[in-house]
Amino acid sequence: MSNENQTDKMKQVTADLAKEAFGRTPAEAAAEGVCISCGKTPGIFKDEVSVREWRISRFCQACQDDFFG
Repeated sequence: MSNENQTDKMKQVTADLAKEAFGRTPAEAAAEGVCISCGKTPGIFKDEVSVREWRISRFCQACQDDFFG
């Protein structure tokens, strides 16, 4: 589900969970231009699917690879 389809309540739950898990919200990661998980700048993505995932989760390529396998 993309962020633009989320209700305000869903966005708040997502932000709260991310803050607890990663120490920052997706909005904070986006504003800082860093990965929500590792805090590094995202660098280069291997394909368009990974770029789309970045826009949704704010995981850099390395963290996507670690998380999704």
